[in-house]
Amino acid sequence: MSESGTDLVTYDVRDGVAWARISNGKANALSFDVLGGLDRCLTLADPRAIALGSEPVRVGADAVGRVTSGGYGYTVEKSIAYAYLPSEHGVGTEVAVEIFGEWVPGVVAKEPLFDPEGERIRA
Repeated sequence: MSESGTDLVTYDVRDGVAWARISNGKANALSFDVLGGLDRCLTLADPRAIALGSEPVRVGADAVGRVTSGGYGYTVEKSIAYAYLPSEHGVGTEVAVEIFGEWVPGVVAKEPLFDPEGERIRA
């Protein structure tokens, strides 16, 4: 614990390993179960619906996770959100994200969203 009694903890997923970085600068590996799943990219059906973070995500009627961050992807012209979801919800899974009291449909997307074959960089 820090002197104030709290530690700042941030989460990151790199190279298939989930990491928790505590305010003291040390990075500790955690299992995906501790974080609640894998960080998944979601694209939302309504480009005007922008998730900011902490919005609930459901698959069918089941709440399965929360958005960690979101915004509008100008290059792909879609609303994009990232959320930790259980590993069984892979690419193509239909989801819904609650944004300002309305459930907005979306899908777990394959990354990268822009130029997945790397053709633009080779041109």
